[in-house]
Amino acid sequence: MGEKQQWSNEHIKCLLETCIEEINSVGKKGLSLHKDSWIKLGRVLKEKFGLDLTQKQMKNAYDNLKAKYIEDDAGTSHQTSEPIPDHTSDPNFEPASEPIPEPTREPTPESNPRKKSKTTKSSSINADDLAHDMRKALQYLIKGNEGPTVVVCSEKLKLVGLDPVDPLFLAAFHIFGVSTGMREAWMALPDIPDVLRGWIAMTATSLGLIK
Repeated sequence: MGEKQQWSNEHIKCLLETCIEEINSVGKKGLSLHKDSWIKLGRVLKEKFGLDLTQKQMKNAYDNLKAKYIEDDAGTSHQTSEPIPDHTSDPNFEPASEPIPEPTREPTPESNPRKKSKTTKSSSINADDLAHDMRKALQYLIKGNEGPTVVVCSEKLKLVGLDPVDPLFLAAFHIFGVSTGMREAWMALPDIPDVLRGWIAMTATSLGLIK
């Protein structure tokens, strides 16, 4: 596959869920995921979305996410609800839709970045903190993914009159599961069978589902 990987909210949600499981599993040994963890994540992403990613691509995506939810080297924690900047310059991490806001943290009365005792990133965070903050991002993604469901989209698909074994029929359901944006685009199309069929064929081709 190409060098660039476009990450939809569904992809990121899956990555977060799997990483949380692995963090809880290997957290006592450090915050870095092990080789087996990357193999598992790659298998999950391939089974769910047909993505065939390298460990480097997955690690870059994970590191970008992790950097947004943990304290920086100075020991100061992120305390903003502003969206994460779009990583369009990163060849391996490009969110396909709206950015994910960073979780907010309640500052303590004593907190003063300039007077903190000397700490390092490894000593100021732990696996539980990382998993907790990633869960916040996951909850936001779930909440932010409200929109047309696959069931609703499948009702509109009936207008096309495709046979259940038709490759376009199967491709349509794969497309509906890719992202909320895909489902919204589908529902925005006019109820004209030829238009709907053409959109499915075009989108399936662009995703590499059919040739």
